[in-house]
Amino acid sequence: MAFHNGAKPIVTEGLAFCVDYVDHTSYPGSGNTVTDIITGGTGTNDGATFSDGVFSFDGTNDEIGKFTTGAGNMYNMGCWFYLNGAFNSSSGAKGLVRMSEPGGTSTSSGTCLGLGGITGLLSGEVITMMTFESSNHGRTGVLNITIGVGWHYAVVNWNGSSYDIHLDGTKQSVSHGSNGQAALTSFDKVSFGRGYQSEVCIDGKMGPLHIYNQQLTDAEVLQNFNAQRGRFGV
Repeated sequence: MAFHNGAKPIVTEGLAFCVDYVDHTSYPGSGNTVTDIITGGTGTNDGATFSDGVFSFDGTNDEIGKFTTGAGNMYNMGCWFYLNGAFNSSSGAKGLVRMSEPGGTSTSSGTCLGLGGITGLLSGEVITMMTFESSNHGRTGVLNITIGVGWHYAVVNWNGSSYDIHLDGTKQSVSHGSNGQAALTSFDKVSFGRGYQSEVCIDGKMGPLHIYNQQLTDAEVLQNFNAQRGRFGV
């Protein structure tokens, strides 16, 4: 399994979902089927292009999902992504990962990790973690920073009472939305490249995605970043 590219592998205890395209059991290099290494669940590539071990998304309608993973508690989720242009609070919105609660749909109930403000419940958002049930949107976000061009690693990690957000191995200061914070959530039907709304898509690339059914320590979040950063020249 492609669980590392550095001196120390990523954390494997509690790893409930892992997609990593350099592992041929996850993606053989062609076709439209992508496989979760942990459960064997599959997702479908819809429009993204594959090259050099990653998928590129055009910012319009590309997506990979919905993985048939079953459901579990999402205590930690981390994803590698590449931005074609610098991103700040004035850059609109881009979706990274979305998922549905069991029995729900991607727009009625579930979870979204994205960039920018997806709805107007928190001002100055740059990294956004949102859990939603109909019109009730819990929100936790990193405000008023700039993320530069290139590869980055974003992580949300449950700390026992709320989600922390890490960027490139460093825990960020977070704020919560007017409807409250993002809630601890279960996951199913994992998709990436889009956000809560189908038109909110990333213009860039995406690498490995990891989901854990237990929270990680700050040291373990940093371990995961260091394990794969060399692959992306970070």
